[in-house]
Amino acid sequence: MEDLREIAETFRRFAEFECPELSRLYETLSRGIADDPEVLAIAAKRRAGQPAPNVFFAAVHSLLIKRPSHPVASFYPDLAACDIPADDPYDAFRSFCLDEQDRIIDMISVRRVQTNVVRRSSLMLPAFLRAMDRLDDEQVVLVEVGASAGLNLFWDRYGYDYGDGLCWGDRASPVQLKTAALGERRPLLPERTFNLAGRIGVDLNPVDIRDDDAVSWLRALVWPERGDEAELLQRAIELACSNPPRLIAGDAMDVLPGVFDSLPPHVVPFIFHSHTLNQFPADARERFVELVDCYGSNRDLAMISLESRQSQNNSELDLTTYINGVRTREHLAQCDSHGYRIKWLVG
Repeated sequence: MEDLREIAETFRRFAEFECPELSRLYETLSRGIADDPEVLAIAAKRRAGQPAPNVFFAAVHSLLIKRPSHPVASFYPDLAACDIPADDPYDAFRSFCLDEQDRIIDMISVRRVQTNVVRRSSLMLPAFLRAMDRLDDEQVVLVEVGASAGLNLFWDRYGYDYGDGLCWGDRASPVQLKTAALGERRPLLPERTFNLAGRIGVDLNPVDIRDDDAVSWLRALVWPERGDEAELLQRAIELACSNPPRLIAGDAMDVLPGVFDSLPPHVVPFIFHSHTLNQFPADARERFVELVDCYGSNRDLAMISLESRQSQNNSELDLTTYINGVRTREHLAQCDSHGYRIKWLVG
């Protein structure tokens, strides 16, 4: 079993860097868990490679969604029947975890963290539009690496509002995304049509939105204070159910060559990933970049990258285009990981 001191430090970092402004409950609970060997021992039994805080909290959340009458549920903003108690939630939380440890372990030993943060589409939208300007009038296929349920593959069917009248997309869409544009610069958001040839998602274990159990797990991964994200998730699922995306199970390094080779020469792949490569080992990240470079030397393509820097709550948006074999990389924006803010950096 992993050293409990290492897991304790993981929970401390989670509380310090990822929870502020997003979940006071998880921040408080993380600090308590970090000093509690019995609860840490439960969290240590997660599936290898999975971030302990995320999968552990999701498992507890999943159980509480089904049992909202349990006393600890009163501390969860999305489950509480009345005002949140002022008491420290940790004792009630700890008691629940110890009582339910077998069921928690059953889940965390097999489940993966596969969030679909729909609002991230508002961070990537300006990069998609910029890439389309670079590759004007080309037929495009969207390819998402680490797609989970593939809900961000439908970014073109959502409505967007960045404040100060900066809007884009379908104002009648059931999925309306609001993101604050910070700083002096604003991204260009031209209303334009484009020729979309398909939507393909690649994931080690893709989520079928027609599977109630899989959808319940997606819901449990949403943090308790983020009721807006839970609502967006549900609306995006309902939108996608009428025509689910094509999802391919497997390692991206094994799957992508077949995807690229299957596309006609006139179709331009738009590859994108959000908070995915940071889960790859360093050598796998390098091989991924080499793979994209290899195909980009032989065909036009674009890659949109939204990945964390320093902590999971901060992201950087980059666009790399390959046109006639020439590679151009642009650092476009700084963002928060959940899509509430974007600071555009280029003209």
